[in-house]
Amino acid sequence: MLRERRDTGDDTGCARIEARFIHEAKLLQDMLETAGWNRTEAARRLGIPVRTLSYRMKVLGVKRPSPR
Repeated sequence: MLRERRDTGDDTGCARIEARFIHEAKLLQDMLETAGWNRTEAARRLGIPVRTLSYRMKVLGVKRPSPR
């Protein structure tokens, strides 16, 4: 869970939060690709509930790529 930071005039806190979001999104996408985009399997491998995985995907904007 993220906690609000007080504005100290230093943007390093924001940069760290953004880097964390990017890292988490990449982790979820990689795991979903490994599991063939099967959310149940990806959640099991990550050790989290499927609902948590779905929520984090929504928050982070992780979407299954459309077939070409």
